[in-house]
Amino acid sequence: MSNLLEVIQAINIQGKKIRKITRNDKTYDNEELKSFHKDLKESSYLMKGFKIVIKESLSRRRALIVILQEYFFKDIVYPKDMIFEFYENKANSRFIVENRDKTAFKTPQEAHPKKPREYYEDKNHQMYHYIKSLELLCLLPDSYFEKTEAIEPFIKLYHDLTDK
Repeated sequence: MSNLLEVIQAINIQGKKIRKITRNDKTYDNEELKSFHKDLKESSYLMKGFKIVIKESLSRRRALIVILQEYFFKDIVYPKDMIFEFYENKANSRFIVENRDKTAFKTPQEAHPKKPREYYEDKNHQMYHYIKSLELLCLLPDSYFEKTEAIEPFIKLYHDLTDK
């Protein structure tokens, strides 16, 4: 997003509220952002060094799917020596993780299987929930993925699973 107006428009399209905006170590809410945008619009100069940090709110599984997709989208299988907690920490630092229950999705294969049709072969209900997790992320992938090269294979996976 190149400017504040685009950020506000994207937020309104998604129907989400910004939980945190940081500028010079100060935190602002959604209404303060809109007010700030109005003030900027009325002023005739550009501000340098302005940075908006938007942390999307995702379930633990969706956050893990994004991180695992970014790091391993080219791999056929997950590395045997991978430290799953490292990627969990990445997900927790990038997103507001709503469901932190670790009883499910203890491995990368459980969170984001490399071959979902094989993994969920006789588990239609679990496959349905997996596809629903992917669906939200496919709606606005630029909001969730930092590594853009991981988006196209991710969307292809979703379309392959839904036959769209």
